[in-house]
Amino acid sequence: MRILAVDDEKPALELISECIHDADMSASVHCFDSPRKALEFAKTTEFDVAFLDIEMPEISGIALAKRLKLINHHVQIIFVTAYKDYAFDAYQLNAKGYLLKPVTVRDIKNKLDGIFRPNEPEASGMYASTFGQFDFFVDGVPVKFRRSKSKEMLAYLIDQQGKGVTRKDMALVLFEDRAYDDMVQDYIKKIFRDLKASLDNSGIGDIIIKKYNYYAVDTSRFVCDMYEYCRDNPDYINRFNGAYMSQYSWGESKLGELIYGSDMHN
Repeated sequence: MRILAVDDEKPALELISECIHDADMSASVHCFDSPRKALEFAKTTEFDVAFLDIEMPEISGIALAKRLKLINHHVQIIFVTAYKDYAFDAYQLNAKGYLLKPVTVRDIKNKLDGIFRPNEPEASGMYASTFGQFDFFVDGVPVKFRRSKSKEMLAYLIDQQGKGVTRKDMALVLFEDRAYDDMVQDYIKKIFRDLKASLDNSGIGDIIIKKYNYYAVDTSRFVCDMYEYCRDNPDYINRFNGAYMSQYSWGESKLGELIYGSDMHN
């Protein structure tokens, strides 16, 4: 296993390195006290796991993680922080993506033992999976849609992150090569009715907001990997695989934002 460790404080970096070696004597550990040097190394050398300090002056650990994921989609990120209140209020001490300083051998071993388990949909509640192909889950079970266009309509509403979408805007997405005539307008209405029926069958029809000529989703009702990635939730940074809504051509625009729109200067 090849492991990258980055911390601008050398004593902390040395401790992380020692703990990794003690936890897995076969691991190859590459340590850097400069995020920029770590990035240069990552461009030429594949590695499996990165332990990153969060608070660093050149580039924050969060920004560094996103850049590393662009270079190697499969790398697993573990953040190391001295600040208990940095994000632990939100993700708690047992969150997969965090370690609290000073690290211990047991901490490192526990993370390495568990980090390569495949990412599963949330076991309870509603979950929108957008990294790769789109699916929507209720208690771990994918919602069945009557029409593929109904599923695509939900995907686009989720992509819009709660922003209202008019019927005409939706038609331009779902039927980009057709004129917005009465037939297309009626078809959009039918697709929406089918979408609502599919969601109602799963008991979640109220995630959709409908007003006159206006559709949206209630983003507070479900977890979405893309939303959490943009909020810098470390577990969802790990889930990013370089793809977004891959069955829909319009997903390429958001993918570009995820890749190039992140704050890479902090």
